[in-house]
Amino acid sequence: MAEKGTKFDALAKSSTDIDVQERVRAGKFRRYHNERWYKKLLDIKTFGQNVTDFFRTIAGFFDALGVIRRTQPDVAFIKGGFVGVPMGLACAIRCVPYITHDSDTHPGLANRIIGRWARIHAVGMPEEFYAYPKAKMKFVGVPLGKEYHRVNEHDMLVYRERLDLPKSGQVISITGGSLGAQRLNIGMELVVGILVKEHPGLHILHQTGASAKQLYSSLDPELRKRIRTVDFVNDLACFTGAADLVVARAGATTISELAVQHKPVILVPNAELTGGHQLKNAKHLKRQGAVEILDETTLRHPTEAVEMIDSLLRNPRRRKELSQAIGKLSSDNAAASIATMIVSLLQEREA
Repeated sequence: MAEKGTKFDALAKSSTDIDVQERVRAGKFRRYHNERWYKKLLDIKTFGQNVTDFFRTIAGFFDALGVIRRTQPDVAFIKGGFVGVPMGLACAIRCVPYITHDSDTHPGLANRIIGRWARIHAVGMPEEFYAYPKAKMKFVGVPLGKEYHRVNEHDMLVYRERLDLPKSGQVISITGGSLGAQRLNIGMELVVGILVKEHPGLHILHQTGASAKQLYSSLDPELRKRIRTVDFVNDLACFTGAADLVVARAGATTISELAVQHKPVILVPNAELTGGHQLKNAKHLKRQGAVEILDETTLRHPTEAVEMIDSLLRNPRRRKELSQAIGKLSSDNAAASIATMIVSLLQEREA
């Protein structure tokens, strides 16, 4: 089960290994982290959408019962997201065993609702991050493409050659996700402008999204030559693999990709996303000594950010410590582990 419009949904349309695609209606409970209580009360639009989606989820429950009746599944795998709620409830009613998967360090609301009936909780980060019953939990990591693996010095040089970057000097990769991140872009523009002046051998790769075409336009043309901006990155593994240091949002998939690559990273979590998942991800990893964190508000006054990045660029030992710590949280065989888990549950049911 996966949300419409996500990469899992796109996979169903492109893969020859998927036989049937079914659609189930589902509602979304909208709540915004750090929003003050009185704003929540006055937000009539969001309240109305939540009420409408509550009834949509009820309709989706009956959709899901129909899917189960038609397909007679032996096992269900629920990746998370609000579409998992009606399907998980229907599976529980029809006694279909299912596995949930959480990518974030904090389980999403959907998996928390249906978690009590799940046979197994597959988790994307080490088990100590989660409050699920230990007997039902298994760390598998987050499924990633084959292009993600531990990056050694030779790999880094290969990536730089592919990107037409000098093999000497240092590289920082900045990414806000596939659509970019406006506040991150604006904040890093000031920071990068200072860093490229102080580090003559520094090159910047910045994935900006389509709405930041004028980023860095005010910089001296000679400095601008060492800054490469791109709207979208087809090969993000190469983009981050070429870097000595990565600055990124704190989404679960991004963290997992960088962990597998063993990349030292500074996380700039988006504090406004539902449930505050990125903040929780970043704080959990910081306590493990696996990342450094910059607050978005800090970027408005770039001194602290410049000092943090400058310190890491000048301290290879600290970068190695971060690399080793985040690497301990990674799993490069998550897809195989999940597949094995599903087959085992199927065999257990058939026995």
